[in-house]
Amino acid sequence: MLDPSAFVGTSLMILDLETDRLIPPTRDLSTLELTIGAVWDYRTMALSWFDVHTLPACLDAWTQDPLLFVTHNGKRFDFPILTQHFRRLGASLATLAAWEQVCRQSFDLLDAIWTAAPADRWKRGLHGLSALSLANGLGSKQAPQDDMPALWQRGQLAPVCNHCQEDILLLKALFELGYARGGMYQRGHGIPVTVPLPDLSSWSIAKESYA
Repeated sequence: MLDPSAFVGTSLMILDLETDRLIPPTRDLSTLELTIGAVWDYRTMALSWFDVHTLPACLDAWTQDPLLFVTHNGKRFDFPILTQHFRRLGASLATLAAWEQVCRQSFDLLDAIWTAAPADRWKRGLHGLSALSLANGLGSKQAPQDDMPALWQRGQLAPVCNHCQEDILLLKALFELGYARGGMYQRGHGIPVTVPLPDLSSWSIAKESYA
């Protein structure tokens, strides 16, 4: 069992975001707009929020110091959404290159599971955040993902923010649970898979820097 204090003061962030519509059948993410996003920062052990208005400051902060983002499907969803927004904001080539390096070194739990069990990659109900949370004893998400864009469009912002926060905290719990189990995760059909997890010692920082 890993001591929970091992995560404190590491330069890790759990990231999740919401968009104004569902992914279209064409998988063209350029049609999607960021509505709200959040990160759990292990340096401060606190949750913070971002939107299109705060993205310039986020980009500066996220490319200043070494960071390891932890996501669920970030490589195929969250990061492409953020990257296209950063380009629209006119970020410099050097800043975009630094951001792309952050994306490349991130840890995507879904991608790690798909890599470890490629035969099950496209089977439904196995690897979604809700399915993984339920299979690993953390409970399931309270609201279906499909409702979020519609709620946002109707001006019902609180449920969308609550949903994003729930995703962050479930992913955080799953990420930490993996270390307690040597990288083993149960999946929706009950068959476990083991994935390599980041070496926390590589991302430790001086705790007094964020006291």
